[in-house]
This record gives sequence, C-alpha cells and structure tokens, in this order.
Amino acid sequence: MDVILHCVDPGHLKVRGLDEVFPAVCKFHQVSHCSATRRIAVGAKNGNIALYELRSAKCQHIPAHGCAITACAFSPDGKFLVSYASGENRLSFWQTSTGMFGLGNSQTKCTKSYSTSPIAEMSRLNPMRVAKLVWMNNRTVALMLADGSETRFNV
Repeated sequence: MDVILHCVDPGHLKVRGLDEVFPAVCKFHQVSHCSATRRIAVGAKNGNIALYELRSAKCQHIPAHGCAITACAFSPDGKFLVSYASGENRLSFWQTSTGMFGLGNSQTKCTKSYSTSPIAEMSRLNPMRVAKLVWMNNRTVALMLADGSETRFNV
C-alpha cells in the first residue's frame, strides 16, 4: 500500500495526531504516526516499510518482511518501530534513529525478531482485523489477535 498525504498546514500534525487530522487512515493497522519524531510508517503488501520523514519530506524504504505487513507501530518515545507479518508468523523490532541532533540521513536497523504462533485460517479472511500492535511502555509491545489472544514482546 502506498500512501500520499497532503496537509495544507503541516503544523496540524505537530499539534494533533494523525488520527485527528486523517482519521480514515488510522483504521489501517499498517499505518503508524510518531508525533515525537514526526514520522509516518506504512507497511506494504510487498513486505517493505515506507518510513516518511515529515520534517524533510523524504521517504526511506525498508525491506522488512517477505510478505505483506499486517501491522506496525512506533514506540511512545519514537525510538523503535515494530512490524508484524502474519503470513510469515514474524514480529520484528526496528531501531529508528537520525543523525546527530536530527541532522543527516536516518538509519533504521532490525534489532530483534520473534517467531509468532500461526493465526487461525478464519482470521486471515478479514485482513483488517487480523492483528494490531499496542505498546505497553517504551520497550514492550502487545500483539493482539482477532481471536482475543495477546502476546507481549520486549525489545
């Protein structure tokens, strides 16, 4: 999925979150906004993550998974991004950082990956509700599946 967002006043995203400015976009668990670092992450069907830098209007493509990304989410402090691909039963943590004092190119690297339990075949029929990622704190994320199960992972 490719996303094009245009905000006439970019200051809106400084003050309010993506869910307030573009509420329809936030219904997709493959999209995450970090107000701390002013970035938007979008998980694609090809397994890549597009990381949009709102400050510099640049996009970084990260080859994250071998199949469609089901969900992604920034940590509350913006230092980590987590991605989940139900097709390969894998959850990965990505360390997001910029150059010194926010200058220079951003670098994103995978710091940890976990194998996850396979999801029920019935859940795959509705990809919008398969899973979502919820950060419990800056280092722990919960993978919440459509069947009501929850598994926590640490960076």
